[in-house]
Amino acid sequence: MLKNGVVVVVFVVALAGCGGEEDRRNVSTHAVFSEPARDLYALGTTVTREGAVPADSTGETFPRGGEVYLSVNVQGASVEQEIEVEWVAASGRVMRRDQVEVPQGSRWAAFSSGKTHAWPPGEHRAVVTINGRRVSERQFSLL
Repeated sequence: MLKNGVVVVVFVVALAGCGGEEDRRNVSTHAVFSEPARDLYALGTTVTREGAVPADSTGETFPRGGEVYLSVNVQGASVEQEIEVEWVAASGRVMRRDQVEVPQGSRWAAFSSGKTHAWPPGEHRAVVTINGRRVSERQFSLL
């Protein structure tokens, strides 16, 4: 859609859940073309069509109820990667778990917390595991 010279795109990524049940989820958001965040593991309120969190949507504090997105920059990967993200509350409870196979040559892998209206307010973290090895833990807060 063209609006005042700005192109708005819709990006849909199918994410496979892991844990006892197989579940397909869609990450669906509207994002204005923007520079991707420079972080290897970026949290934000939107994702670009390529799966990157835009630099202008990054943050560490988000309103409860909406979705929080995590993009993983995989541009330097020389092999296919299995990436898992656990969205964890301060109590240690895993609120959501996603796992995707990312083919070699990909630029970003996008993950979503899903709607957070039922999550407790306060501190949370996104724990990133690549090929069975924990590589990052990103802290964030829900208000």
